[in-house]
Amino acid sequence: VVCAIALETGKPIRWLEDRRENLMAAPQAREHVYRITAYAGRDGLIKGIDAELTVDAGAYALWHTGPFMETSMAARNLLGPYRIEHIRCQTWTVATNKAPMGVYRGVARPGACFAIERTVDEVARAVGRDPMEVRIANMVSADQMPHETVLGMRFDNGDYPESVYRVASLIDYESIRARQGFTEPDGRLWGVGLASYSEQTAHGAAEWRRRGSPIIPGFESATARINPDGTLVLLVGIHSHGQGLETTLAQIAYEELGIHPDDITVRFGDTGMSPFGFGTFASRSMVMSGGAVSNACIKLREKLAMIAAHQLQCNVEQVRFSGGEALGVSGSISIAEIAQISHLRQDRLPDAIDPILDATATYEPAESTGVFSYATHAAVVAVDPNSGVIELIDYAVVEDCGNVVNPMIVDGQIVGGVAQGIGTAIYEESPY
Repeated sequence: VVCAIALETGKPIRWLEDRRENLMAAPQAREHVYRITAYAGRDGLIKGIDAELTVDAGAYALWHTGPFMETSMAARNLLGPYRIEHIRCQTWTVATNKAPMGVYRGVARPGACFAIERTVDEVARAVGRDPMEVRIANMVSADQMPHETVLGMRFDNGDYPESVYRVASLIDYESIRARQGFTEPDGRLWGVGLASYSEQTAHGAAEWRRRGSPIIPGFESATARINPDGTLVLLVGIHSHGQGLETTLAQIAYEELGIHPDDITVRFGDTGMSPFGFGTFASRSMVMSGGAVSNACIKLREKLAMIAAHQLQCNVEQVRFSGGEALGVSGSISIAEIAQISHLRQDRLPDAIDPILDATATYEPAESTGVFSYATHAAVVAVDPNSGVIELIDYAVVEDCGNVVNPMIVDGQIVGGVAQGIGTAIYEESPY
C-alpha cells in the first residue's frame, strides 16, 4: 500500500503504526486446538492415534493457501519421529473475526510437536514407565532408515534414539529423576521434560507434487561469476532474513574454488540480474541455494582447471585449488591471473575454451521428497507451587542437521529457536 501511494503521489511515504494497531491488525500465530486419543499396549508402544485438529485462521488469508497449509502441515507432522502405524486425523481450518494467521518459524510444526510429545508423556504415565524409555521405544530406529511414515513422510537417515540418550546425559537425567523423589528445602517442585522432533526441508518436485501445489518450487538456481581481478560474485534467487547466508554461501564457494570469502560478493534476489529462483521459505535456503552455488562453482572450477593446466603444462587431473591458486605438479598460478587471461588475454587460452568465467546451475536434492533434520531438547525447571513462578534450571539440545557449514551460525539458530520455544511455552499469548 505504501509503495502504491508513493508511486501515485510521487512523494516519499512512511507508515507509522502504534503497538495497539499492530496487535489489532498484524498477523498472529498460532492458535491450534488438538484433541488426541492414543492407543497403546501395556508396554507403552503406541499402536495408533485418533486426533481432531482445529486451526484458527483469522479473518482472511494473507496467502491463498496459507490457512489450510498450516492445518495440513500440522496433521502430516503429528506422528513426529515415532513409529506409529495407524492414525485417523480430522482437521478443520476455521475463519474467525481475529487478526489473520501469518508466517512464523516452523510452519505448524511446533503445535504438532507439542501435541505428540504431551501424548507420549501421558502414555508413559498411564503405563507406569519413564517418559524417556517410552520415547525411545516408540522411535524409528537407525536400522529402520530410510523409513516412510503412514502419513507419507520419508525419513532419509538419522539415529533418533541416540539424540535422546545424549541429551539425557547432558542434563544428568537420572539424577534429576532421583531428586524428584525428595522434598526440596525451599518447597519448590522440580520437573524435567524431553521433546523430540524431525523436520522436513529442501522439498523437491516429488513433495510439492504430492501436496497438489499449482507451482512446483522444487529447485533453486545460482550463477557464479569471476571478475577480471579474480573476485567472485554469486547471484542467487533467495534472500537472507538474518540467517547469515552471506557468510555460508561464500564458504561453500570457498570450499569449491579456494577463493577467500573476503573476495566473494553475494547478491540476493535481484530479479534483474539473478537466475530464476523461488526464494527463502521452508528452511530451504542453505540446502537448495547452497547446492546450486556448489554446482555452479564446480562448473567454474572445471573451466579454471583446463586453463590452469594449459598454463602449467600439466594434465587437468593434476590441478587442485587452494588459497586462491591453482596448483599443478611443478608450479602454481593464481585464480586472479587465470581470470585476467580469460577476460583480457584470449590468445593464452587453450583451444576450444571460450573466454569469460561465468556458470549457472540448479540444485534439487536427490531425495525429492525432502530431507530431515532431527533433535531432542531437554528442560529442567523448578516451580513454586504457591505462586506458580517458574525458574529454568537447565536446558540442553542435541541436534543433527546434517553437514554443518558454519557452526557458529547453526548454534545461533538453535539458541534463537530455544528462546522462541520458551516464549511460546510460558510468556506469549494474545487473548481475545
